[in-house]
Amino acid sequence: MRGRLERRRPRSRGPVGAVVLAAALAFAAGASRAAGPPDLPAEGVVAVLPPENLGGSPAPLAEIRGAFRVALEERSIRVLDEATLDSFLASRRLRHTGGLSAEAAKALLEETGAGFALITSVDLHEDSPHPKVAMTSRLVSAGREAEIVWMDSVDAVAAESPGLLGMHRAGDAGVLRERVIVELADGVAARFREPTGASGKVGEGAPRAARRFRPRTFHRSPGPAPGEGRIRVAVMPFRNDSGRADAGNLVALQFVRRLAAWPGVEVVEPGVVREVLLRARLIQAEGISLPQADLVRELLDADVVVAGRVDEWRDAPGDGLVPSVSFSARGIDTRTRRVVWASTTGCRGDRGVFFFGVGRKRTANALAAEIVLGVVERALGERRGAPRSE
Repeated sequence: MRGRLERRRPRSRGPVGAVVLAAALAFAAGASRAAGPPDLPAEGVVAVLPPENLGGSPAPLAEIRGAFRVALEERSIRVLDEATLDSFLASRRLRHTGGLSAEAAKALLEETGAGFALITSVDLHEDSPHPKVAMTSRLVSAGREAEIVWMDSVDAVAAESPGLLGMHRAGDAGVLRERVIVELADGVAARFREPTGASGKVGEGAPRAARRFRPRTFHRSPGPAPGEGRIRVAVMPFRNDSGRADAGNLVALQFVRRLAAWPGVEVVEPGVVREVLLRARLIQAEGISLPQADLVRELLDADVVVAGRVDEWRDAPGDGLVPSVSFSARGIDTRTRRVVWASTTGCRGDRGVFFFGVGRKRTANALAAEIVLGVVERALGERRGAPRSE
């Protein structure tokens, strides 16, 4: 599936506890630096994990999982049978299905033969007269290393593209779910058909953040950029001060998605990050500190750690309200323990919209995706020589 892995380059250890480091390193095996994005085989078995509900309201998770299985099979993708996968999850006591640790990825391939896992989060599920549905999916390779090989996020809103007299308005959340799942399944199928050309990396024709979604403030530290050549980034869970459950996870997922699509950037699978942080007991309400970057560097072999805080997340239920999102983020060079960039940003979904609501973002998830793209462009655009949006 992938080329030969590079050896991890030597790193000097910072002032971390030897006991914690030794215990946590055992669970960080498999998080070594990869040579580059893998080529997918012409045929591969995909394990569709049970979706994680981050939407803040009930969602038919079993139905969504079944719909994903059907959609992938209709696109000639081999899917691991549900009984085998459920037996594997039970035997390994894997209750959290929002990510895949390195140990679980290796066991998944060895015990079930599945070479990939499809991990999905339901980011919004509003079943009302004005339904809204949002989901984020990523394809993660199994085996020695859990690596993100494809990721996308899709929103569907009943008020969008209603057609003449509203005849094409989707008034049922089930219709929107089908639209979202079909689009995500198409993305997975495209990744299999074009293993070297559909990785989602930024290039000609790739989406760019509009001016209205750029950060309010952005600061870059002087000095050389972290890493040489390909950089490895770990996105930490964001602190959530918004009052909306899981808003920190939703913003962090959008950072994972946007960073994974950038050339020369390898993003650590969130399941690997979560497992290492739990084992090292590094989860704190205040977020990760600069001294703790030493430990993250040792455990995840990460050049840059991204962390932040979500201050506002308003989903704007119904059709008349406008969503709003506000957060701060920073990138830490683990080698120097230096904050290399920091930003504060946020806006409403109707910012810069003047004519008939064209371009208005109707969900907080879609709004956050655009704002995060603006931050990532400022953080990496100049370093990578990618064109900047005007």
